Amino acid sequence: MALHSHSQDKNSWQIQEAKTYFSKLIHNAEAYGMQKITRQGHEVAVVISMREYAKLIEPNTSFIEFMTNSPLSKIDLPLERSKEPMREVDL
Repeated sequence: MALHSHSQDKNSWQIQEAKTYFSKLIHNAEAYGMQKITRQGHEVAVVISMREYAKLIEPNTSFIEFMTNSPLSKIDLPLERSKEPMREVDL
């Protein structure tokens, strides 16, 4: 069964086709993954499911885990504050 009628790539839709079969486009994004939208043969947009979108925006690790696992965490940085007086700043 073809996902839709005109495109050669089963996950690619011409803009007019995407407008005409919008409900089917959304269904296919949920069922089969990313759907590409093309204009004059050039990819111009994608439609993804909310499930896929949530995966994209959810951080894989916390900031603390990120910093702890960083290769820079092994570098010995001088973290002591200077004893010199602070400089004057005009505000």
